[in-house]
Amino acid sequence: MELGDGFVPLLSQRGVDIPVVDSTDGEALLLESDEQVEAYIESYDRLYGEPGLDGVPGTWLGGYPHQLQDDMQEQCAEMAVAAWGLHSEPAEWRLLLQLANEPAANMDWGDGGFLCYWVGEADLAEYRFDRAWCILQTM
Repeated sequence: MELGDGFVPLLSQRGVDIPVVDSTDGEALLLESDEQVEAYIESYDRLYGEPGLDGVPGTWLGGYPHQLQDDMQEQCAEMAVAAWGLHSEPAEWRLLLQLANEPAANMDWGDGGFLCYWVGEADLAEYRFDRAWCILQTM
């Protein structure tokens, strides 16, 4: 099958995924000392490289996002209260999909950013994607 203009094939591969230290999921790691935090950050940087650079993976299903700004799980919990009166804990929100800049597909999210789609655990279990959030983060 030949792909026409504007179509970019996506390749599937397995990878290792860990949360950034200053996120809801990162806080659950319970790192106790500055040395532990520093070692974790160094491991994260070796694994992922610097977000937004060519060759750094950034589009995936599930797992943990490349967090460039504020904690998106906290944002999801706050927005759910404002939009639907739905009270939830930040840790209840799960990343569905993260889309990175992809120039070949004309996807450009600001200065090397990501679109991240989130859903609450209970909604995910019931396939309720009408209460999902899309958050844009840029460098």
